[in-house]
Amino acid sequence: MGTSTNLIVNQIAISSGIDALDFFQVTPLGIILLVAGIGITSILSVTFLQNRGQLIDQDQFPRFITLLRILPQNKIIGKTFRDTDIYKDNNTKLLQIKRGKNVIKHPNYWQTFREGDEIVISADVEKILDMKADDKYELLAESDEDKHKNYAGTIVEYLVLPDSNLLGKKLSELSTNDLDGAMPVALNKHKNLLHADSKLIREKDRRSRIEIADRLLIELDDNDEDNWLMNRGNKILNHMNQAQNAKHKKYLSLAILVLVIIFAASGLYTILTSSLVGVCLLILTRCITMEAAYSAINWQVIFLLAGLLPIGFAMGNTGADTFISQALLDEFKYLSPSLILSLLFFLTMLVSSVISNNATAIIFTPIAISIATGSGLSPLPFIIVIMLAANFSFFTPIGYQTNTIVYGMGIYSFRDFFLVGGVLSLSLWAISSLLAPMIFPM
Repeated sequence: MGTSTNLIVNQIAISSGIDALDFFQVTPLGIILLVAGIGITSILSVTFLQNRGQLIDQDQFPRFITLLRILPQNKIIGKTFRDTDIYKDNNTKLLQIKRGKNVIKHPNYWQTFREGDEIVISADVEKILDMKADDKYELLAESDEDKHKNYAGTIVEYLVLPDSNLLGKKLSELSTNDLDGAMPVALNKHKNLLHADSKLIREKDRRSRIEIADRLLIELDDNDEDNWLMNRGNKILNHMNQAQNAKHKKYLSLAILVLVIIFAASGLYTILTSSLVGVCLLILTRCITMEAAYSAINWQVIFLLAGLLPIGFAMGNTGADTFISQALLDEFKYLSPSLILSLLFFLTMLVSSVISNNATAIIFTPIAISIATGSGLSPLPFIIVIMLAANFSFFTPIGYQTNTIVYGMGIYSFRDFFLVGGVLSLSLWAISSLLAPMIFPM
């Protein structure tokens, strides 16, 4: 249940008349590959990736940016930048001043502030919240309607993922409508935290837009705080001033998760039934709401599988899987079963690097089962090999969503993935080819 690919392979096997995999059946081989992968990646990272991205001290480059307007009676009006607290605070940086249609991108210390100036600053959370609370500044992400809302003071760091509706927007363009009632306060640009020499606002229309892996600082509405958090639990990185009465729900949720694993691992219920029982318990104990449970469903994945699963079934119904497997068997007829298993692993891994791992599993699982049955071998090692190989697409940034997120941070090049990910994938392929036939007899 660690990835949907495993569940898909297992379901195709069941549909083909093969016994379902036990919950921990692949665990011995999985642990070996995990330990080997950690060791190989650690060595390769030190050897090849030392000079890629480097986190810098927060004092050198503060974490969040926000946009503020200088209101009348503000004491900095008429003062030069050098004479204000913004300049004297080492943890605060002035990045831009917008004055009417003019934008001063790199303000000098002698720049004088005027009423109505819109300033872009970079600072830590505490400083940004202090300036937000100061009635001499107006937060530009806050509309007149938002000012009258009852915000609880609960601040969260929100991670922007590839499916977010915020991508491509500017912080100044965001409203509570974009965040379902929550108020945007500040933005953390991931690329610039990792590259100190990269200017935060170098090209206004491009660099200030929200990108994958950016983080938003968001203040929640007191009336909808619980629902908002429940709906986006997987995207929240940090809480400030979180309500204490929700603490017990963390432990209750963890206990229900453990119960689901026990049900599935013991064979008492299937993984599907165990998961549904867990969801019902979460709803009954009010750890989540029905709305949160519904919104947590990734409908893109559902429709992707709805489109791809029929392909796998059609291959079986039309005999395409038998045709392909027979063609492969004709090529493999002089090879040992272990070598056939290894070549099938390698081919699946290559295809998974250019199309989704789920699609690869759907296409190759029926073929692997046909090859096994056509050769008079146990299909179990072939099924497990497909399950592993479809997830081992480390040598391109497009084979898996996680790879794409890391690649989107701008730290690593395609060459880095090909070199480090390639060595990792080939190493795990060799280990799997050696151990799979020993652990799962053919």
